[in-house]
Amino acid sequence: MKKINTKKIITERVNRLLSSAFNLETIINIIFLRPEYLYLEEDKDFETKKYTYGDVLESINNFAYSLNQKYPNLKDSYIALAKENSPSWVIFFFGIIKSGNKPFLVNLRYPKERINQFFKDLNIKYVIKDDNLSYDIETIDTDVLNDKAPLDYKYQFADEDRKSTRL
Repeated sequence: MKKINTKKIITERVNRLLSSAFNLETIINIIFLRPEYLYLEEDKDFETKKYTYGDVLESINNFAYSLNQKYPNLKDSYIALAKENSPSWVIFFFGIIKSGNKPFLVNLRYPKERINQFFKDLNIKYVIKDDNLSYDIETIDTDVLNDKAPLDYKYQFADEDRKSTRL
């Protein structure tokens, strides 16, 4: 097995960030810089399934593209993300950003009434949630958001203006 030079990888990524526009697009590109690297191993049905960073990025791209196609009026909106930590959480989180929207991360430990009040106060209309949860806003059915994104599709990242913020 090939040894990975962690110091070299970290240095490369930090240098890319320091010479960038400090936006979410850059951060996502840095995270998924090495598509061939192993991202996750999952045991399912008595076998181990391996996912690379490239596999995850493809899922993120397909989700963002599908979200834009099925919800064309959602641009620069908050979309609530009410899911337990999981591989799909990462896909939905980055997919929301890459679709030009902003994720509102729901603390699942809060009472439902308080969460619904947050949604009302922030004018949040849609939620991506675990099946066992229910809220007073429309649920986005993620099962239908798997259209294949064209290679030339232009994503509109939900980037906040942070030009004056530097490390």
